[in-house]
Amino acid sequence: MLSMTGSVLRGLFVSTIVLSLLSSFLYAQTVKPFEEQFPSLRLQRTNAFQHYSVGDAPSNDMVRKLLFDSQGFLWIGTADGLVRFDGYEFETFRNDPRDSNSVSGNLVMDILEDKNASIWIATWGGGLTEYDRSTNKFYQYWNKQRDSTSISDNRVQFLYQDERHNIWIGAYGKLNKLVRQNNLPL
Repeated sequence: MLSMTGSVLRGLFVSTIVLSLLSSFLYAQTVKPFEEQFPSLRLQRTNAFQHYSVGDAPSNDMVRKLLFDSQGFLWIGTADGLVRFDGYEFETFRNDPRDSNSVSGNLVMDILEDKNASIWIATWGGGLTEYDRSTNKFYQYWNKQRDSTSISDNRVQFLYQDERHNIWIGAYGKLNKLVRQNNLPL
């Protein structure tokens, strides 16, 4: 009698397993993919990209730095100058060795807007440039040999403004802090 009960139990066990597997298989055939079950959870598949050519020179397409300023302009640092985009048109600023009010260098490494809304431009080999909106001019800051108050090197890589509004300049091999005199360009 015990052996008959054991074989019945075994039969029930095997039947249960077979039915369980069969129902899992049938359920899997009717389940919709995740995206069809939850269409609101699709992961950003509807994005599109708009393309722009930056400025008027082919090398301007090598974008190195971007800054949206407080007045809504997009400043673009490139390997061939500084570009300002107002949402409609690009305006390119390049170094002109005959004009001391031009950008000091063309290879732009970093861009910063300070608390006074001046735009600072770090250039590799051209030193530091400040764009003053009130005068619409660029002011150049170069390394001057034997002048300990000038920027330490003309290869400027990084700009940072701290919570006290100090501007820190990372130049090749040295850290510089801008010291303003009477809040006028140096």
